[in-house]
Amino acid sequence: GLSDNLLPYVPGYMLALFSIFGIWNNLEYRRVQKIVLSLSVASFLIPFHVRWLGLSSSVVYAMSSILVMGLVAIFLASIGSRRLFQCFLFLVGLRFLILYFQALGGLATTGLGLIVSGALVIGMAVFWNKYRKEITLSVERWAQ
Repeated sequence: GLSDNLLPYVPGYMLALFSIFGIWNNLEYRRVQKIVLSLSVASFLIPFHVRWLGLSSSVVYAMSSILVMGLVAIFLASIGSRRLFQCFLFLVGLRFLILYFQALGGLATTGLGLIVSGALVIGMAVFWNKYRKEITLSVERWAQ
């Protein structure tokens, strides 16, 4: 039954609840930081339930990893860790790129697919290079 299917996940749920409890009892974190960290822990559990959501597993895994890394990046910006924030944003961008190639499949190996992929990578790099400071500062302000 359903209880047999959930049994292997009980340790993960217990760890998630323990983590969220610890986050909310930490006096150093502000309310927004606690919400962001709690959402990242909850988002980490989403892929465990792919078949019950009725969605494609690779898309759910990709979106969940993007969401978790994005939330962690926001938290890192809120505590003033700019280098780690930028590293996590790079990882989010890389994961988006991998998701793009997964979505295109064979089209990514054609001439048009390679041109579109290259333009996307160059566009993302130019956008990040131009607006890196504004993005970092706005996330730091929002999360404080």
